[in-house]
Amino acid sequence: MSKSGEYQSDKDFFENNPILKEIVPAIKYKQEEESPIFEISNNNPEIIKEITDRDLTLDEILRKPIMSGKELMSLPFETNDYLIENFLWAGDIAIVLAPEKAGKSFFSFQMAYALTCGEAFLGTFDVARPLNVLYIQAEGSLHDTIDRINKATSENGVNWDIKRWGHMFPPALSLDTEEGYAELSQNIQDYIMDTGFRPEVIIIDPLYMAMEGDLSDNKAARMFCRNVRKIKDKLNCAFLITHHQHRGRKDSLGNDVQEGDNAIMGSFVWKAFATHVLRVFHNKNTEVRTVTCDTQRNSNVEKEVKLILQEEPLPLILSIIGHKPSGAVEENVLKYLQTSVPISARDLAKETGMDYNAVRYVYTKLTKNKVIEIAEKQGKKVLYRLIKGENVSK
Repeated sequence: MSKSGEYQSDKDFFENNPILKEIVPAIKYKQEEESPIFEISNNNPEIIKEITDRDLTLDEILRKPIMSGKELMSLPFETNDYLIENFLWAGDIAIVLAPEKAGKSFFSFQMAYALTCGEAFLGTFDVARPLNVLYIQAEGSLHDTIDRINKATSENGVNWDIKRWGHMFPPALSLDTEEGYAELSQNIQDYIMDTGFRPEVIIIDPLYMAMEGDLSDNKAARMFCRNVRKIKDKLNCAFLITHHQHRGRKDSLGNDVQEGDNAIMGSFVWKAFATHVLRVFHNKNTEVRTVTCDTQRNSNVEKEVKLILQEEPLPLILSIIGHKPSGAVEENVLKYLQTSVPISARDLAKETGMDYNAVRYVYTKLTKNKVIEIAEKQGKKVLYRLIKGENVSK
């Protein structure tokens, strides 16, 4: 910025600065990826001070190969950075892992619906705000996808905001190549320019159809990860990527080996790259789908949620299997909230010794019945309080 407040490009800054004006010939101007780079052949301390003291823009800082401590700490930081409470945070690259036909697409689609309208995921987990979602469908048919959306968002189903939904159905996607990265980046950029729709969450479904190389090829996997990270940093968005697990293994006695997140198919890179892995397991005997998270970089991801896929009658949606607590649990929660400062379900469970899932169930019920409400979003926690005028008799 100039003293008058008008924007100055880097080139203008160097050419118009009175100290630098006389040494412009000593500056070689280069263009690299739309970012100006200067080679200064004069060690004049006044010149160096002018350059060092200038406040860089966020974009300039992020383009630097090495940033100073001052620049690092000047980057925007938001503690209330969850997008879906206990499931997805800003800047995450989360993987939804499951065997074939276990329901990972149902799960990721339902997350996407909640994100577009800002309504609670699975009716329980708070969504920070309505967000733009780009869904990259790399397999299946558009007919089936439209049918699935219609059935999920039918009467009594989940809500979604069609204006916040972008859908991509590429004939081929090769994010492990420079050409594939360039093509996807250009398509997204063109869509932003044409519509103003800037993705805040990008879902790739599934991983194996989004690359040209083998899933076990570490080099191809690293290239894919680099390219996803470049897109993420450029758009400042989060990624949710669905992926298959490998075929089940058995021990020497023929028993199934429970591998957890280690069942991820392909290179070790996938597990190392993900911020966290959400594993969907389908018990075909009970039709219960269990979502667990063993691999995570913080302790805030939900450890286990049990779901049932409602198919007939419509809507076609996943619902939490409630831990239906006794009336005493609900009564105790209400009494605690009446005498307490706003508190999260997890913290209330810890302080009272009640089962967390039972408390979470009560919180969901009381929120739907407009007995309690969100009071504050503190870091990665959501704090609830009684709505003014409510009492334990309810």
